[in-house]
Parts: sequence; C-alpha cells; structure tokens
Amino acid sequence: TAYTFDPNGRLELIGTGNGRPAQVYDPYALFKTGSTTTHNIDLRLQFHDDWLVNTIYDQRSENGAMPGAKERFNHFRFDLEKVGNDVLNAKYHFDHSRQRTDLGLRGGNLARLFYSMATTPPSFDNANGYEPTKAAGKAETFTTFDDGMRSYNPGQTANPYFLINKDRNTDRQYRTLQYVDLSLNYYRFRIASKLSYERSDQTQQFATFAPGEWLGPAHSANRNRQLDNGYAQLNFWTEIEPGYSYDHRFEARLTGEFFYDEMNFHRRDISSGISSGEDLSNRRTRRSAGLQQKISYHYDNWLNVDLQNYSYTSSTLKDNYFFNPMVGLSLHKYFRSSEILDHGRLFSSLSRTISELPVSYTSLAFNTLDGSSDRFNQYFEDREVFYQPGLLPERAREFEVGAEVDLFSNRIQTSFTYYHSLRENAIFPSLTNAGATLVNGADLSNRGIEATVNYLLSHRFVRWSVELNFSRYRSRVEQLHVADEEIPIAGFTDIHKSLIAGQPVGVLVGTRFARNAAGNTIIGPDGFPLVDDRPGIIGDPNPDWMLDINNVFTWKGIGLSFLISLQKGGDVWNGTQNVLNYHGSSQLSGQLRNVRNYIFPGVTEGGAINNTEVDLFDPEQDITENRWVRYGLTGVAEAAIADGTSLRFREIALDYTFPDHLLWDLHLSKVSISLFAKNLFLITAYRGVDPGTALFGYEHGRGLDLFNFPNLRSVGLKLHVSL
Repeated sequence: TAYTFDPNGRLELIGTGNGRPAQVYDPYALFKTGSTTTHNIDLRLQFHDDWLVNTIYDQRSENGAMPGAKERFNHFRFDLEKVGNDVLNAKYHFDHSRQRTDLGLRGGNLARLFYSMATTPPSFDNANGYEPTKAAGKAETFTTFDDGMRSYNPGQTANPYFLINKDRNTDRQYRTLQYVDLSLNYYRFRIASKLSYERSDQTQQFATFAPGEWLGPAHSANRNRQLDNGYAQLNFWTEIEPGYSYDHRFEARLTGEFFYDEMNFHRRDISSGISSGEDLSNRRTRRSAGLQQKISYHYDNWLNVDLQNYSYTSSTLKDNYFFNPMVGLSLHKYFRSSEILDHGRLFSSLSRTISELPVSYTSLAFNTLDGSSDRFNQYFEDREVFYQPGLLPERAREFEVGAEVDLFSNRIQTSFTYYHSLRENAIFPSLTNAGATLVNGADLSNRGIEATVNYLLSHRFVRWSVELNFSRYRSRVEQLHVADEEIPIAGFTDIHKSLIAGQPVGVLVGTRFARNAAGNTIIGPDGFPLVDDRPGIIGDPNPDWMLDINNVFTWKGIGLSFLISLQKGGDVWNGTQNVLNYHGSSQLSGQLRNVRNYIFPGVTEGGAINNTEVDLFDPEQDITENRWVRYGLTGVAEAAIADGTSLRFREIALDYTFPDHLLWDLHLSKVSISLFAKNLFLITAYRGVDPGTALFGYEHGRGLDLFNFPNLRSVGLKLHVSL
C-alpha cells in the first residue's frame, strides 16, 4: 500500500497489498572503500663543510569510508645546523603543519550514524532508490514531499543520510614550532641554551540539533569553537665532567627552565544562521620555572649512581615545590669468558615528581555523565570545563626495579621490570548544578610488570628477529578527596566508569538485577528478574595481561614483518548488543524469541525457588512485556557485561629493497617498495563492535561500547626513493 516514507510502499501481510514482494536492502551500503595518499620529500644539503640544511615536506590526503569524510594534512620542516665543530654547535628549527578533517569523530555523531544504520529494517531503503554511495548529496534521499524526514522510525531515529549532511563537523588545526639551540663545549665543560615557541590554533564547527528538530531538516544549529594556545620555553644548562681517574668519573648538570603558557578560548552558537545565547570566552595564562640539579657517579663501567632534585614554582600555585628528588642505581657486568652470558644489568630508581594540568583542558568526556544511556543519540559536547585557580599540582612517587640479560652472543636479549607508583591529587572533572569544574579528586596507585624477550638469528643473507613483550598492571583508587562515594569519569548515569576508594581505577558501575543476601537473583511475580533500585559495581575493564608479538624477517632485499597483540580479560559493557536486542534486530534476539516455558534461575521476593515459566517473546502480549523491551532501550547494564579477550592482527608488511647495482645508472641511492595491511582481522568471542574501541572516542571511555565506530581495515602500497 502507499507509504509516505518509502516509494515501494508499506509492508503488508502476504496476500494483501500490491502483490510485489518486499525488497531487501543493506543499510551499511553507504560505506565505501576509502583511500589515502601520502607524499614525502626529504632534502639534505651540506655546505662550507660544517653547515647542514634539512628540508622536509609531507602531504597526506585521506578520503574516508563514509561519503563526505575526508582529511587533508600538510607539514613543512626546516633545519639549519652547524655541525663538525667540537666547540660551538648551533641549530635553528622551524616546523609548521595544518590539518583539516571533515566528518571526523565528534561527540556522539558517529554513534548516531552507526545506530541509525544498525537498526534499519532490511526492507527499508535509506537511500530512497539512489546509489547508496552517491545518495548523500541528494536532499530527497532523506526528506519527504512535506519537508519531513524519511526514516523507518520518524521522530525517533534519523536517516543516516540526513546525519551525514546535517550532523557533520569540520576541524581545522594549525601548529607552528620554532626553536634556536646553542651549545658551547670546552674540554670537560659544556653550556647550552634553547629558546622555543610553539603556537597552535584549532577551529571546530559541528552541529548541535536536538531529536525534535530532526523532523525539520531545514533547521540548522551549529557550534563554533576556537582554541588558541601559545607556549614559550627557555632552557639553559651547564654540564661539567671533572677528571678524577679512569675508574672514577663524576658528572654534574644544572638545568634551568622558564615557561609561559597561554590559552584563549571562544565559542559561539548559531541557530538557523542567527547567533543564539551568549558567547563563551575564557583566557588562562601561566608563568612557571623549574631548576634541576643532577650529579652522576660512574665506577669502572659497572656502577652508575644518579642523584637528582627538581624545584618548581608557578604563577597558578599558592606554594613552591622545591624538593622533588630522584635516586637511581645500576650495576653492569660483561661476561667476556662465558659462552652463554654476554651482559647483565640490574637497575633501580626511586623518584618524586610534580606536574600541573595544562591551562588548556580538552577532554569533554564528562558531558555525558548526567544523562542516561538511552538518550545517547541526543548527546552533544555542549559544556566546557576550564582550569581554575586553587588546584593543587599532581604529585607522584615512583619506584622501579629491573634486570637485563643478554645471552648467546646477544642473540637473545631479555629484560624484566617491576614498577609501583602513587599519583596524588589526580585531577578530574566533576559535575555540579552550575556545570562542571576540575577537582583534585583522588590518589591512584599502579603497580605492574613488563617483560621482553628478543631473539635474533642472523646467517649470511638471512636475518630473523622475534620480540615478545608481556605486560600486566593493577591500578587502584587509594583515596577520594571529595564528599561523594565515587567520581564518574566516563559514561552515563546508568552505566559509567568510576573511581571508588579501594577498587580498581575505572570500574564499571551500572544498573543490575536485584539479589538477596545470598546473592540469588530475585524474580518478580511475572517470572522475570527484578532490577535493583541502586546501581553497583558490575565489572572491571582493566585487562588481566597483554602480549605483543613483533616478527621481522629479511632475506637479501626482501622483508616480511607483522605485529600481533593478545589481550586477556578486561570487561566491556556491550550496550550495542542490548540496543539491538531491544529493537529485535540482533542475532541473539532472533535465536531466543521463540523460547517458551523458560524459568529464570533465582528466588521469589519471599525467598522461595522460582518456578514461574515465561515466554521470552509472546506475540499475544504487549511488546513492552517481552524479555528485551521491558528493560528499556539499553537494558540492564549488568546483562551486557562481556569478556574483552581478543587476538588482534595489527599490521603486516612485505617490502623489497632494490640492489645497489640496479640503481647506479639511475643515480639513485635507494629504492624500496612495500605492501602493507593494518587491522587485518580480530579474533574474539565478544559480540559487540570491537572490545578495543572507546565510547565516543574518549580515552576514558574504553570498556564502554555503545555503537562505537569500528576500527577500519586498510591495505596500502608505499614507494620510497632516495637520490
């Protein structure tokens, strides 16, 4: 029958309607094969024997997998350096880059897009009959004759082509760095200075429309953000190595640092071409200085002792911090007469450090924390947070001990490190009734181990290297400095990562099923589990351990390398699965919807063993009574916790370097060609997008998956020519 939102008509029961069978469409067909081209020119010249000029130009042009997604990057570098002089050295460095990104990840824009595609019924054509990869530029793709939106769920879910047109964003970044470096060497004395200035400018423009406005595509709302940063630094240091004897050597170094940091921020909101609301502006500056004193002692190439202190003062701190010491010790031993052992090293260090938050705070993950997850498609980065006076610096105490052993003529190299750190007065955003503010929220500890084994086989033209890198860490919240019992750091009100005293950093806190004192799930009178009124800890996103395997094989001019990463454990909230279950568009809901007479394990509210039989989906009942819809769009968070164990083939490359005798007549010094691929495959039992992605791209959002945009697989060819 006729249907406003689909020229093919409305779906009807077989035997009714116009008699034409329903067509099947692929909602992901708007994706296309992206492309990236990169050019690099590196020119080096030397004149007057002691002056070296180095000029580099890089250009990258990337067309993304979605219509309208693209990135352009240009980079220029110039170095002028005086070399070959043992007394005076000088260097001037200039570095400038500019980058423009269209339809990049900004807040929830790509999650909205992915959600609209993933939930589209296969019988609804989002492209309205046009070629999917070309439909984005046609307004009739996503609008109806009365200027409404073409969508399978009008007013609730947007057409993905509308989002590509209206929910787009543009990000422009410019960065310039210059410095002058001078050093004077005389016998065992050295003095040097470095003056640098860096400036970065970032302009962002992105949509801020609300779901109710989706029905009026002519409406437009945009936010313009301008962030300018200036950073100047002056360093000077003197170093002396007084002679004592061959066995005993001393080094003394004094380093002074002066910093000036400035941030200027301006934001303007524009609705349908008219400025709406007040402009938001903020300016922050900081002047700071540091003085480092270091003494080193070396004895007979087997004992090294380092003593160091760092003093720091800043215009944004009430107090000065003059005592930040470090002590380091290392022992070396060469086994020249052993056929097995070649070299051994033991090392340890203990330090106290200080750091201030940059005056420009750019993480906006806190914006989602006061909204529920079922409103994720309404999320925009609508609030800012700025550095404010009164914050204490972050202090850290760090301890490290380790060993290195080389075996069998350095064919096997091993290392092991244990570390333990305590980060005090860690700074996080905190939501208030007036918005957001930065607070010294917690003390965090972290301890772990890192172990590497590298095996090298070299015989004539064959060279094979395998490196294993194993790591494991355990982080913990030692203390909170706020009145609340937790500090949410990413996510929503009903599911978030949080800081809780005595718990691992970033534990998952969310809605859960009700349980009695014995831990049994409480089942309601209708036979379905009840939901606890209070959220609780439901998972730990920190992995049990990680292992990287890096392999490099070369034979004559042929090289083959690959990198594999294995992660064991780490809980992930699979909100994507819960939402697809709600819509009935997941494989899981399709497999279980016909389950009849199921008994949920648990007890009744009175404590008796539950024996009430239920149908997970009963077409005779209201749809809100089925297993998945009854708990809301994103469901019960506890039910979506999954294991993030994964094996990831990160990169593989096959390259060939042409032999020199083929290049002589062409006056070329080196020519190589490489075929590479990234993110070739992922092996995991996880049913969501990717256990390694992060909510809305925020670093703190790892372990939260709600239509996270997947990692892209890429294949490329690289040609390198040197004159």
